[in-house]
Amino acid sequence: METVKDKLLKIKALADKGYAGEARNAKLLLDKMLDKYNLTLDDLMCVELKKRGFKVPFNKMVLFFHIVYSVIGKRANNIVYYGNKKTEQFVKLTDLEYIEIESMINFHFKQFDKELKKQHKAIISAYIIKQSLAVSNDVMDEDDRPKMSMEEMLAIRNAINGLDDVYYRKQIKG
Repeated sequence: METVKDKLLKIKALADKGYAGEARNAKLLLDKMLDKYNLTLDDLMCVELKKRGFKVPFNKMVLFFHIVYSVIGKRANNIVYYGNKKTEQFVKLTDLEYIEIESMINFHFKQFDKELKKQHKAIISAYIIKQSLAVSNDVMDEDDRPKMSMEEMLAIRNAINGLDDVYYRKQIKG
C-alpha cells in the first residue's frame, strides 16, 4: 500500500525531473497536497520523530496496533500505554507517518464499525433461529417478513454454525 509520504515524494521527484508541462503540473499537485496535510517541503524530507497521541477505544486497540505496524513496522513495538483504561496511545512518528496513521484510523475504524453492525444483525437473527424464537407464520404474514439477500442468508447460516449448542429448557411443566 502506497503511503502519503511515498506519493508526495514521487510527485516531488516528478516536479524536480519532469518535462515542462509535466513538471509544472506535478509542482501544482505537490503544493496542493502539502497544503491539504499542512506540510512543507522541509517536513517531507524530515525524519524527526515526535511523540504523538491517539485516543483509541478499547474495542479497537488490536486494530490500532495493526494500523500503526503497517505504517512504521517494528518501531510499533515501542508504543507507550497511558491512562487507566489504556485508551490513549503514544507513538513516536514523523509528521507524514502521523498523517498516514490518522487517515487509516479514520477509514478503518468507520469500516470496522460498519462490519460489526452487519455481524451483529446476523448473530441476532442466527440466535433467534437456533433457539426457535422466530415468529411463526400464523402470527406474521409473509408480506410483513423482511426480505433478505443471499449474502444476508449466508451470513446468518454461518453465524448459526458458530453458535454454541446450548438451549433453554423449561423449568416448569404445565
